[in-house]
Amino acid sequence: GKAGRLITAPVSKEGIAAVKKDFSGHTYYLADFFGVERQKAVMLFLSRTIKAVLVSQHLAIKDVAAAINKKAIAVAVESALAALKSFGISAPRAAICSLNPHCGDGGLLGSEEKDEITPAVEELKSRGMAVSGPMDAFDAVAGCLKNEYDIMAAMYHDQGIVPVKLFSHGRAVNFTWGLPFIRLSPLHGTAFDIAGAFKARAESMTECFRIAAQLR
Repeated sequence: GKAGRLITAPVSKEGIAAVKKDFSGHTYYLADFFGVERQKAVMLFLSRTIKAVLVSQHLAIKDVAAAINKKAIAVAVESALAALKSFGISAPRAAICSLNPHCGDGGLLGSEEKDEITPAVEELKSRGMAVSGPMDAFDAVAGCLKNEYDIMAAMYHDQGIVPVKLFSHGRAVNFTWGLPFIRLSPLHGTAFDIAGAFKARAESMTECFRIAAQLR
C-alpha cells in the first residue's frame, strides 16, 4: 500500500520459464501473485499517437479464436476506458477490431464477429460506452490517427502492438490495468544481442516514468 506505481524492466520469458515452468510474462505473474483473475489484468499498449488494449494476450495464433468471447471483449474494453479516464480523458472512445479478414465477410471467413464481437459491442453501447465496431484494424488505426477514437481494442497481440510501436518513435509503453497498483514497462524486449554495444535507447523507459507521474 506504500506505492501506487510499479515500473518493471524487460525480462527474458524463456530464461524465467526455464526455472518457473508456468511463467508466461510479468502481467499474469503479478495477477497470480496478487490474487487477481487473469482476465481482469488487462494489457494496454500506449504511445502518444495510438493506444491499444488486448482482448487476448500472449497466445499462439492457433489459440486466439477460442479466447475471443463476449466477456473477454467487455472486460478489456471497459478496463481500457477506465484507464483512459485516469489520463484525464473524460469521455473516451474505443474502436473495436474484427478478428477475421473483412470482418468475417458475413460469416464466410469466420463467425467470431457475428457470434462474439458484435454482441459485445452492443452490450457495451447499452451500458453507455462510446464504442464502435467491429471494424478492420486499418480503420481502427486510421480512426485513432484522425482523433475519432482514443483507443483500439485488438483481438490479438500483434494486431495491437504493430501500430502502437510503429507510430511511437521508440516511446511505446506496456501498461497493466486491473492490479492493485499501476504497472508500466518499456514496450520492447531484453535486447541481449546489443548488450555492451552502446546502441540501447532509453526513451521507452523514460516514457514509463512520465506516464506514471501524469496519472491521476
